[in-house]
Amino acid sequence: MRVILIAMICLSAAWAQKYDGPKPEKPDLPYLRHATQLIPLEVSEAKEEKRREGAVYVSAGPASPARTPMAEPIFVFESKSIPAEKL
Repeated sequence: MRVILIAMICLSAAWAQKYDGPKPEKPDLPYLRHATQLIPLEVSEAKEEKRREGAVYVSAGPASPARTPMAEPIFVFESKSIPAEKL
C-alpha cells in the first residue's frame, strides 16, 4: 500500500512538470494565457506607492490591453536574461 502511494506521488510530481501549451514568441516578456492563445503584457515603468498595507507598484494609464476574466490568471514567461524568481 505504501509503495503504491509513493509511486503515485512521484508520478504526479513528474506529470506536473510538463507544459505542452503555446510557447512565448519573445523571451523576457510575460504573457497572459487564454486557452491556446498568449497575450503579451505591455512593458511600462511602475512607480512605488506607500500605503497602509505596504508598498504597491502602479503603472500609469487608464487600462491595460491584456485582460482576463479569470480569477487566477496564468502567466507564461520564458527567461533568457531576467531571472523569473525576481519578477
